[in-house]
Amino acid sequence: MKKIAIIGAGFAGLAAAWEAVKSGYKVDIFEAEKLPGGLASGLKNDKWLWSLEHHYHHIFQTDKDILNLLSEMNLNKKIFFKTVNTRSYFDKRAWSVDSPINLLRFSPLSFFDRLRVGFVIAFLKFLPNGRWLEKYSAKDFLIKTMGKAGWEILWQPLFDGKFGKQAGKINMAWFWARISSRSQQLGYYQGGFLCLAEDMVEVLKSKGVKFHFSAPVLKIKSSNKKINVILEKNKSLPFDNVLITLPSPVASKLVDLPKNNLKGLSARTLVLELDKEFFIDQTYWLSIHEKNWPFLAVVEHTNLTNKKNYGNKTIIYVGKYLDKKESFYKLSKEEILKIYQPFLEKLSPGFNKYLKRSWIFDADFAQPLVFTNHSKEVPLIKTDMNGVYWVSMQHVYPWDRGINYAVKFGLEAVKYFND
Repeated sequence: MKKIAIIGAGFAGLAAAWEAVKSGYKVDIFEAEKLPGGLASGLKNDKWLWSLEHHYHHIFQTDKDILNLLSEMNLNKKIFFKTVNTRSYFDKRAWSVDSPINLLRFSPLSFFDRLRVGFVIAFLKFLPNGRWLEKYSAKDFLIKTMGKAGWEILWQPLFDGKFGKQAGKINMAWFWARISSRSQQLGYYQGGFLCLAEDMVEVLKSKGVKFHFSAPVLKIKSSNKKINVILEKNKSLPFDNVLITLPSPVASKLVDLPKNNLKGLSARTLVLELDKEFFIDQTYWLSIHEKNWPFLAVVEHTNLTNKKNYGNKTIIYVGKYLDKKESFYKLSKEEILKIYQPFLEKLSPGFNKYLKRSWIFDADFAQPLVFTNHSKEVPLIKTDMNGVYWVSMQHVYPWDRGINYAVKFGLEAVKYFND
């Protein structure tokens, strides 16, 4: 029986372990952290019934890979879907632009521009394969098709807020994938996605998978037709194949990877616990379309999941992407909250009176940078070291990072073990 090592107990690693066990492999999973889940991992609290992700997560009804996997593992009964309010903040008010009717009511755009935007969104939504759009920058394509006003009001603030100085270089295929995969209802797992990861661990353990938590892998070396996984204290374990499911900056420390595949942004997510609702209109997701705001989105998590699961408290996320080299990445939680507070007050006056606790969570690599013709830069799953494979959010292009595509590529990687 072939012995397989999987590095990382995020959803790509857990999915790969399931597929490998089904294929008859003996599997060990090594995870540097104490808990599974990767970027979808989270924290627990004695007063909470559910765990809470460090960074906001949900799934879509179109996310067939994760839904099919949970059905196979008999965990699908704990997934639920809910219709939520998503809005866009522009010109000092929140607008709904998530349906054709609401878009037609969006008065900051002329009626003609509203029609242009609606037509392009419909085209992207129903376009079966938009990879060919990668030859265009999203900025150029959207200005030509939607018009300058449509770009400047609806999309430029989001691109600038997420990608900063690189916003004008992001390709149109990435934007197509964002539009085409969306569903009106959003999904969540009862107990949180950390709970889902833990439930998957238990199922995998029952199938013979061995887990090693708090076990960072320091290096991977090849010798005598075996792949050696090097742990702390110079402990070496031999395997027939190794699958790395780590982000590129970490994976590149284990094996040699092409440097041009490693471009990406970091994320800093501020999480607030409040005694009162943040949004009075039950908004779940508010995108910020104002220029020069210090964050990109505010997500009232408990409008998807219910406050009763968090000690009857409101939980909100305040999301921001940035280059890790920026000085903002070094600021403390208190410094960030001080910067954010006047802007959050505009969205929810007096919120600070109800603030109970706060956290700041960082992800060093959270968003790949995808410029025009990016398909030429997408790394191979097979690395230069024989028998060693790698999947990460760098591989899911043109799709956006998320649990579903972590699962998809984790399953896909197992096919390479017989090469």
